[in-house]
Amino acid sequence: MMIINDVQDYSLDLARETTREKNHSDVFSDLKERKITWPILFYNDIDTVPFGNCCYKEHDAFREKLCRSGVIKRSVLEAMAYSKMAVNSLSQFPDSDAKRKLIDSAISISKLSKYVKLLERKYNVKLISSKGDVNLRVQEIKTAKK
Repeated sequence: MMIINDVQDYSLDLARETTREKNHSDVFSDLKERKITWPILFYNDIDTVPFGNCCYKEHDAFREKLCRSGVIKRSVLEAMAYSKMAVNSLSQFPDSDAKRKLIDSAISISKLSKYVKLLERKYNVKLISSKGDVNLRVQEIKTAKK
């Protein structure tokens, strides 16, 4: 869930309605507060992150770089992979209301938020990975943990 929250930080100003926790003025707050988030972590592999109180225009240009460089797509893929792993790990427990709520929560993450779709539309890029890519990423994560 946190990874999708990190992605939301780059699209709050594109939404008509925001969440209970965030509003339009929170756009780019992670950059302004110099927080290391999943997109920032992945972007550091490519280039330097423009932290601090840059103007909106500079942050907007950085957001486009995040989308076009594949960083947001990579972040979304991580969220989807961990969501799938969470659902799979719950299969060992007996059915209960708590289990169903956890599964529903994990599945809602894998459906992603409207914020990812807003970024896809704005920059005409595909940010949501295929089921095959998600399954491959799950296997990579499991292999790396061994």
